[in-house]
This record gives sequence, structure tokens and C-alpha cells, in this order.
Amino acid sequence: MRWRDGALRTLVMALALAATTAPSRAATPAEAREAFDHGRYAEAAAIWRELARAGNPEAAFQLGLVNDLGLGRAPDPVGAFRRYLEAAQGGHATAQFNVGVMLDAGTGTARSPSAAATWYARAAANGVARAEYNLALLYAEGDGLPQNLALARAWMSRAATSLAAAGERLEALGTLDPEATESIVAPVPLAAAVVTAPEGTPTLELVWTAGEQPPGTHYRVELDDAARNDIGGDDPARIDVSAIAIPLLSGVPRRWRVLAIDGTRVAASDWQPLSRTEHEPLPEGKIAIRFGSDDARARAFATELSQDLARSGLHIETTAVEDTEIAASEVRYFFGGDAALAHEVAASRPTLADQAVFLPDPGRDPGTVEVRLRGSAAP
Repeated sequence: MRWRDGALRTLVMALALAATTAPSRAATPAEAREAFDHGRYAEAAAIWRELARAGNPEAAFQLGLVNDLGLGRAPDPVGAFRRYLEAAQGGHATAQFNVGVMLDAGTGTARSPSAAATWYARAAANGVARAEYNLALLYAEGDGLPQNLALARAWMSRAATSLAAAGERLEALGTLDPEATESIVAPVPLAAAVVTAPEGTPTLELVWTAGEQPPGTHYRVELDDAARNDIGGDDPARIDVSAIAIPLLSGVPRRWRVLAIDGTRVAASDWQPLSRTEHEPLPEGKIAIRFGSDDARARAFATELSQDLARSGLHIETTAVEDTEIAASEVRYFFGGDAALAHEVAASRPTLADQAVFLPDPGRDPGTVEVRLRGSAAP
């Protein structure tokens, strides 16, 4: 079970209310705190709105809490998500976690496990244990991300240092069969953002993903200045997870990439410009890849396909399905406007050529093309 149910999330919020970071105008947060402590929620919210307009992430986060918990008003999950997102984009770690929770559960916004995973990763890179836990579960399940037990175990190990539940789940997680995956694959960059803390230190938050790699594979981030020494840590060349927050001590780099390393074998992502962040609109098309949970060959094909399509700028979700018979590999689209994307995806692989099928279904999300994979048909 993920840490996304109302009671547990409310506990995180209630604790966060007691940890307001003082904005630059010292009197104003004190007035907001006094108003809040005396139940004058509208007055406190008015002060926080002024601070949020000035670009203060903590104030935006507090407004998210007021909307989410319904303090002095009816709960407003849509407004809460908007304020959490505002704070999260400013680097507020707890807000990043809450954005992930709401995207994961579909509260206040459309459900998107892949977007939730990106925000969990940013919060996890900033040390939020519950985000580490949730991200580990997504990797273990292959929900919104390629399944990767090594990354699941790495994130769960970090969460286990402070969450007892994570220690229990870590014991239950399986391990990768050394013979199951022989080929190393390039990581897929997901997000990059430069955020500035209240004290003025810019931080570069980077997120990537990858399918199963050979046991022992680790990752390394490269910035465009080879002499840069910002990454730090005991071994900056060895990263066992899929996100990192890097204090920028010598300016903002122009580009970044991430490498997967297994002994002498290396697979690198393309160089990414830092202008490509989550602030840009999401791609118009989304590809939902589905395969049987016990179909190992289809799972491997799904990982390869998702990585190739992600490099094309498409929004990808991969899911292993149970109790659903997938008779053949095919591409499905549910609205006439998605025909071009469906045929483009089908033409990208010989296995899927001429397999675009139109199945009208108003219950589906427009803009989504579903790729169903069966192992016997995978290359």
C-alpha cells in the first residue's frame, strides 16, 4: 500500500504546518502564524497569498494545506493541487511529495502514475522518505515506469533508514536474476529543473528512468562543463537511484545527460538542454503500453519500446495487467483524432505494422493510444 490514503497524507500536512520557513519580510509570517494559531484562517491565507505572489514556495505550500484540509472553508482539492504544484515547482520538497500523491491517486487532477513518479523522484532526491517509498513501489510494480527491481530496492533501502514499513517491504522485494538481463540500456531523462532555495542557493533537480539493467549497473550524471565539481558525495560518479539534487556552486550548466555503467560497458542518454523542464506543456499524445504480468518477453519489448518512444518526446505509461488475455500485439486508439498518432506508433515497429485498430470508447481519455503486447509476437 502506498502512502497515499487520506489519513496518512493528512498527518504529513499537519506536521508540515508547524514548520513554516520565515520569508524575507520577518513580520509578515509571524502575523500569518498568529492568525492561523487563533483560527483566523482567512486572514492567514491572505498573508500567504501575498507571499506566494512574490514567489515564496513555502507560502504556496501553506495555501495548499488550507485548501486541502478545508480550514475555514470547504476542502478544495483542485485548488490544493494548484498551490502544491506552485510550491513544488519552486523546489518545496514536501509539496513535491504531495503533488505526487495527488497525481498517483487522481485527487484534484487526472490520475497519472508516470507524472506522479517524476514528482516522487524530485521529492525523493530532496530526502523525503515517503517519496522514496512510493517511488520504489512504482518501480517494483512497473506502474507508470518501466519495472526495475534494482531501482525499487535502491529507493526502498533509502526509505528504510527512517520508515519501518520500508524495511518490511524491502525484505519482500525480489532480486534480479543475473541471467534475465544481459544488455545495458541508456537511461531516459524525465525532468530537469533549476530551483532556488529561500537562502538563494540554486539547485539542479534531475530525474531519469530505465528498465531492468544487468546486476550491478549504476548511473552517473554529466554536466556540460567537465571540470564542474558540483555533484559532490563520497562517490559522485556512482549513483544507484534515478534522481539527484545538485547544488550549483559555479553557475547553471547548459546541458546534462545520464549514463548507465556496468563494468566497462556504458550506455548514455542524449544530451538534454535544461530548458526542457516540466514547465513546458505535456506532449499532445500519450502512449499506454500494456502487457501480461507473466509475459516476460512482452515485458522486455515494452521496456525497449517505451524508451524509444520517450526519446521522441511522447508521454509514456507502462503497465503489467493481470487477468486480461492479450491475444495479439496491436495498437488501439479510441478517438478519430488519435488515428495519426496510432498509425505512426504502429509503423515504428515491424511487429506492430498495420496493427492500428479503431475501437470507439467514450470512456477512454482522448489523446491516448494503447499499445498491447504479446510475447510470442515480440521481436
